Amino acid sequence: MAQRIPYVAAGVLHCSDHSDLPAMALDTPAWWSWLDDPTTRSFVFHDPAGTFTACKEQRQRGGDYWTALRRHGLCGGWCEHCGCATS
Repeated sequence: MAQRIPYVAAGVLHCSDHSDLPAMALDTPAWWSWLDDPTTRSFVFHDPAGTFTACKEQRQRGGDYWTALRRHGLCGGWCEHCGCATS
């Protein structure tokens, strides 16, 4: 069975494939800890203004960076740099 990606809706992170991980509010210590976890690689963000997928990537200069990917029309998509994974 395919693994479902965690998603954010209404300001709450939901991890349906991780029953041991409760839903958590954004901008809390638990949220930041989850983002910094090496096993956290991506999540989907749903909002009335739009939806994007955030992906954590290793960069050549070192460190992890978050990028936001959003489908644009019927062909392709775009990528936007969000920032370093750690402060």
